[in-house]
Amino acid sequence: MTTAGVPVKDEPVSGGGGGTDQGERPEAEQAPKKIKLQLRDQNDMHSLFIRVFPRGQFRRIFDHFARKADCTLKELRFTIDGERIECHDTPEHHGLKDGDTIDVLRQQIGGADSPCRFK
Repeated sequence: MTTAGVPVKDEPVSGGGGGTDQGERPEAEQAPKKIKLQLRDQNDMHSLFIRVFPRGQFRRIFDHFARKADCTLKELRFTIDGERIECHDTPEHHGLKDGDTIDVLRQQIGGADSPCRFK
């Protein structure tokens, strides 16, 4: 097909303009890279390495760790450098990078007189 004597290639119509090839995406549109985190309990009995998106919430990761440790999510506390991590937080919110470790603590109930019982 020609337009005013200039050859024109038939190209599929795309919804976005931007002027980039289909195979290339601008850096801002590329999928974020996953980072590798370690979740480790206080006794080193359970350890979990997992790859996550920086903007993904921790809820699924925490649920998975609780199942692996054979306890409920309410029994566990997740911290990074002493700062508590909530289920709705993200790795990006806490500034986590590839290779960081999240400490997992079991909730302590009672005082000095109650014996510690682990499964």
